[in-house]
Amino acid sequence: MNRVLEDESVDPLPYVKEAFKTIGMAKVSDGAPKARELGYLRDSDMIVMHRDLLLKTAKEQALAMAGSGYRPPAEPKIRLLGQTGYSALKLMLYIMKESKYISPYDEILAEKVAYVMTGGDISEQQEVPESYVLKLEREAILELFDDERTFKRMEHMLKTGKALRN
Repeated sequence: MNRVLEDESVDPLPYVKEAFKTIGMAKVSDGAPKARELGYLRDSDMIVMHRDLLLKTAKEQALAMAGSGYRPPAEPKIRLLGQTGYSALKLMLYIMKESKYISPYDEILAEKVAYVMTGGDISEQQEVPESYVLKLEREAILELFDDERTFKRMEHMLKTGKALRN
């Protein structure tokens, strides 16, 4: 994926589609190797095998970083596809909905994800600050909280551990 981020001659759309499918299908990891495969972890990320040591290890790492003079990097820029990418992802959703692979509300949720991943209203591929993407994400989440179906899904997941396809 790094090559896609750094090399403007590489078409990012296939990578965006794959990430979109991973998010849209709510793929979860059953361990660190799977998390790396799905792109949730980098090779450089530390893995703590014992759950009871997670917080302690994280605190130790944070203190070590602070003690060594760590400063956060400059805000990264993210290359997003704009309306062209959004259209491609919406086409994927249309096909999935027509083939009854996703529910109507799945489509609504996934459209929000596609909107965020492609940069909202930007017209063409461009780099934007990470804070712009986080703003889009926050707005999408707040909009989805206005829909009762969101709460039904959350409640069902908490009670049963399974996704509700409403």
